[in-house]
Amino acid sequence: MLYVLTGDIQTGKTRWLQDTIAALEASGVFPYGVIAPGEWIEHRENGTVTYEKTGIDNELLPQHDVIPFARRASDLGDVEERTTCSQAHKAKLSWAIDDAALDCVNEHLSWVARVTEAEPANADASSKGMLIIDELGRLELLHGGGLTNALALVERGATPALPHALIVVREQLLDQAKERFANAPWGGMTPVFPVSETRDELLAHCV
Repeated sequence: MLYVLTGDIQTGKTRWLQDTIAALEASGVFPYGVIAPGEWIEHRENGTVTYEKTGIDNELLPQHDVIPFARRASDLGDVEERTTCSQAHKAKLSWAIDDAALDCVNEHLSWVARVTEAEPANADASSKGMLIIDELGRLELLHGGGLTNALALVERGATPALPHALIVVREQLLDQAKERFANAPWGGMTPVFPVSETRDELLAHCV
């Protein structure tokens, strides 16, 4: 099954995903792919606490290695900084994504494709896995760039090592994702939302 985690910005998708990954690992299901936790600054004023997102990391699964991935485009200074984020800059994204970081994540996803395309013994003989992609955004779904190896993995469909996938797509791009992956051989596509009941249902089906 292809699960599409969706919702508007700052609705807890990545936190829900981190908790779901922990539950999968505890149940013997290995996550392969990438998640994108944010970097946040806390502000306190008149007893009110707010949080400001200033950056995005990428955490590579199953190793849990973390690399810096993106900064706010408004924080970039000179032309040299902007040219290191040429894909995101050309697409006029609010986040400046380092092209070198994109290459690093794509290389990791190429490795995921190689180790999970054969029988489970070539990935991890003791457990099954789940493909995790956080997230497919405008670069991927509107411009055909960004995490191109993530697109290829989702389009490849299920394998014995990765019978299920969980991808993150914002509500505004959900129609594009449905159209792009309509024929991907996962046995169906199901939108899910970042609530505990959804996690329970997903775990019951995948563990």
